[in-house]
Amino acid sequence: MSNSGWLWGVCVLAVVCYAGWLMSRMYGVTATPRVIITSARLMKAMVRIDQLIRAGETGQAMHLLDEVLTDPGINRVPAVAAGALAHRARLANAVGRFDVALQSVQSAVDIYRQMYARHRTTDNASACGEHLVLLGRVHGYLNNNSEAKRAYEEAVEVSKHGAFRQTLIRAQIELARVCLEVEEVDKAHEHVVEAQRLCDQWNMVPHRIEALSVEAEVAMARGDRGEIRRLLDVADVMMPPDSGPGLRIPLLAIRADLEHDEGNQDAELLTLFELLRNFCDLKVGHGWRQHQADLVGRTRLAESRLLQLGFDRAMAGDKEATYLYVNALGMLRESHIAQALRSGILQSDEENTGLASVIKTLLAELTDLEGPEGTVRGASAYEKLEVATSARFRQLVQLPSRRTANAVSPGNHLVQIRLIADDDQMTLYGSWQAPGLETSTFCHRMTVDEIEALRTLTGATDERSPAGREIELRASSDRWATSRQYAALNGTVGDWRNLVDCLLPPELLDELRVVDPAGPDETIPLLLIAADGQLWTFPWVALPITAHTTLSDHAAVAMVPSCSLLDETSPPTSVGGGVLAYFHGVNADGLSIERAGLRRSWELNVREVATPAELAESLADADSYAVLTMSVHGNNMAGLAHSLILDPVTGTRLSAARMMSCRFPRTVVVGACFSSDLDKRAGTDPTGIPTVMLCRGAAAVVGGLFPLADGPGSGHATAHILSNLYSQLADGIEAPWALRRATRWWRSGREPTPVSWAGLAVLTNGAFRRTGEDPPARLGR
Repeated sequence: MSNSGWLWGVCVLAVVCYAGWLMSRMYGVTATPRVIITSARLMKAMVRIDQLIRAGETGQAMHLLDEVLTDPGINRVPAVAAGALAHRARLANAVGRFDVALQSVQSAVDIYRQMYARHRTTDNASACGEHLVLLGRVHGYLNNNSEAKRAYEEAVEVSKHGAFRQTLIRAQIELARVCLEVEEVDKAHEHVVEAQRLCDQWNMVPHRIEALSVEAEVAMARGDRGEIRRLLDVADVMMPPDSGPGLRIPLLAIRADLEHDEGNQDAELLTLFELLRNFCDLKVGHGWRQHQADLVGRTRLAESRLLQLGFDRAMAGDKEATYLYVNALGMLRESHIAQALRSGILQSDEENTGLASVIKTLLAELTDLEGPEGTVRGASAYEKLEVATSARFRQLVQLPSRRTANAVSPGNHLVQIRLIADDDQMTLYGSWQAPGLETSTFCHRMTVDEIEALRTLTGATDERSPAGREIELRASSDRWATSRQYAALNGTVGDWRNLVDCLLPPELLDELRVVDPAGPDETIPLLLIAADGQLWTFPWVALPITAHTTLSDHAAVAMVPSCSLLDETSPPTSVGGGVLAYFHGVNADGLSIERAGLRRSWELNVREVATPAELAESLADADSYAVLTMSVHGNNMAGLAHSLILDPVTGTRLSAARMMSCRFPRTVVVGACFSSDLDKRAGTDPTGIPTVMLCRGAAAVVGGLFPLADGPGSGHATAHILSNLYSQLADGIEAPWALRRATRWWRSGREPTPVSWAGLAVLTNGAFRRTGEDPPARLGR
């Protein structure tokens, strides 16, 4: 027994010593029970984080990474700390925070260098080389070419002692790109040839294709067009059928330049269109926000070339060019996030884990932050939610089949507008799809005065407006009365009315001018406008069509956040009964006017909830109503943070984020400032309160473009217009026509400026009755 005990003791001692040696060799720490337990726990989390990042589930990875980096024991295990820093660098890189990425990856590389210097193992060499390549990439994004080159060269040197194959190939390819940037063409050729040799040696086809694209860039720098075409053709032959857009885009970009240089306009147009389509697929594959600003920036030149070439050839009668031009107009703006918002985004996984669980946790956190006890605005929580939703979106979304046309109901008009800015110049590209007519294209290069008028009217020049007198508004906003936008809408600054000739095609204007404003709704066309973010706050209805009439006199106007919402396969919206109402916080006399008009029109079919809690509970199944109306204050926060102020005293809010778990009736009226605003940040989808509502049951959302006039100073304009709108909706009139009637009623016998009546707009998915159909029965009684 004694010998047996000693034997077991020796074995345990040997195992502990070996574990200590292994910990020291792998992680650069002295093994103690505490360190071993900490390492096991953190490594388990790091393995999970690595799996999530590789799967693109960055939302959940962010949560786990936050926990690891704030763990008190992280500093006891340098290798784990380095891995966490590297992951943070990748995530920061993905969202364009290159300063954070550089700091994180530099710290990670320093740790791996020390580990490799202490123990020159293959694993340490591989880890050091991999993160040196990542460091080089971040330097490249920051245009630090000399630092990037130094990092890649060190990666190649370290990798000689052991590395992942793709790390060594990646370092050679990136070295070739850096050499091209600094015009060292011969050295670039040497590196790319070495990369291809390694690819052939290890049979790595995707990397071989990427190396061919870089070699084609080298041939382009040498002016050898024949060699460029040969290399592109070789790459096309090698391209696997299931290759992703990331592998195809560089080849398409080079081919488009080649066709342009050789004057092959047909081939150039087709190549540019295919390039843009691959960028769109890549955009969807990157989720909602990830990398999108970078992608949009990379496509700007190609998109501009495609639109200009497509327009020129369309004007020359080329029907195929017209097709390509019209489809390209909304390609980058289209959002497929609707697929996820409509169903599935919050569905729990089988074990109630994963991204759906993360999203639910964040929504619960936001419920507290937006409640009366919330003291933090929660910007980081909204950002995390957007990333997590993006990742969930990637899990659920199915790329649609290539559409041949937008799903526009017969009898309706669709105008698409794309604004392309180049330095101080701006070009407007557009198309008009009309009933019974071929699609028309138009283009206008805006003058300096037109650009200034557009920017003024949409509030782009009021970022730092001076403080001014207080006026009554339905917004958590000040300085409105002294803003240039207010002055323009009030008729005291600028002549924006002339913009009608550059924003809409002349053929459409001619057709609208013959429409009788006093005619029945069946004769009033519906004009759907799908425009860039810069034009979402533009008061389209106030554009003059004749000397005495505006666009809203001759058409029912509605905005479309994304043409993907016009998809005919979208779920039909149901029509319930009665009205769900919530009135709070704005002018009391105005609310009395609204309440009276609502009950006069809908009589007993009105359920008014009194508290934010009751409203939140009712929105879980609000699709059982015909109309939801909320007259409150609003704000213009971006994306999922876009909110309604349900109680200004307690600060209780309801954000677009929390609305993702709600259901909405066919028609929603939000009498709040900025409530029809959408996310204008570069590279984002047009998210916000209206988009979420349209994806969660609504067919039309009536909301405020800018601060809405409230109180006796404006004659209670907003309250009276909404009161009349309720009457029109009760008669079964669809929202665009109902709002048109209500604003025309308010303007009748008055001479109001657009600031008092043009702030309400309809956003829609186009699911309205077709012109000529019998209107639905009265809903109010």
